Amino acid sequence: MTTHRTCRRGLALAEAEQTDDRAARRQLHDKAIAAFRMILVNRPDLVRVRLELARVFFLKGQDGLARRHFEAVLAGGEVQHRDPFNDRLWLRIGSDTAVREYPGGDFDQFFLAAHVGPRWLAGPRTDISLLATAQRQWVGSDPYADEFGARLELDRRLGPTVWARGTAAYRRRDHLSRDFLDGPVVDFTASFAWTPAPVLRVHLTAGYTRDHAALEHWRNLSHWLRVGTSLTLPLGFTLGTSIQAQRVHYDGAG
Repeated sequence: MTTHRTCRRGLALAEAEQTDDRAARRQLHDKAIAAFRMILVNRPDLVRVRLELARVFFLKGQDGLARRHFEAVLAGGEVQHRDPFNDRLWLRIGSDTAVREYPGGDFDQFFLAAHVGPRWLAGPRTDISLLATAQRQWVGSDPYADEFGARLELDRRLGPTVWARGTAAYRRRDHLSRDFLDGPVVDFTASFAWTPAPVLRVHLTAGYTRDHAALEHWRNLSHWLRVGTSLTLPLGFTLGTSIQAQRVHYDGAG
């Protein structure tokens, strides 16, 4: 509910271009930017909010920042549509892309992922989503692996500045040229986020992954823990840092 109120406030402030007073218009634009950025600190996946932020930057004449946020939406984003018969039920549709480049280009990696499924507002502080997921990975210019599965997400607001998220995912991995790596993968994560200030976020995530590859030598179990912070700076910059510890146990000898 707080997010929706903040978003409505930002949208109202964003209409400041109708004001003839240039100084007042600039002040309202700054307040709208602050409101939208406050939302994105906690929910960076909200495409509509990021688009509105890009629009306000454009209205202020800051084309570089506007373009950066538009490109972020195009590279990876999500849209949500409310069920016209049930205010608590939404449909989520999203995609993500990522590129990892290496010298020479032979080992460059490209990822394309998509998800779709319902989101249920179980309460004023609790969201539950069940998503079908798909991903393809390329190495160089050749397809490398496909993944298909499902993910269950639980988001709960524990307090005014504290959020918790739990996920459980199952996916079937199919390597197009390395059959010995094929098999199911199961993931569990638990995350906590604290926002002591609108521009500062501290997060803790613990995870468990079980990779049951076809060849026993490559089957593994991993646990990991990550702690990090992110700080929203003026002019649209974000500074983040994190540290992660991970342990992996392989079933096969050696």
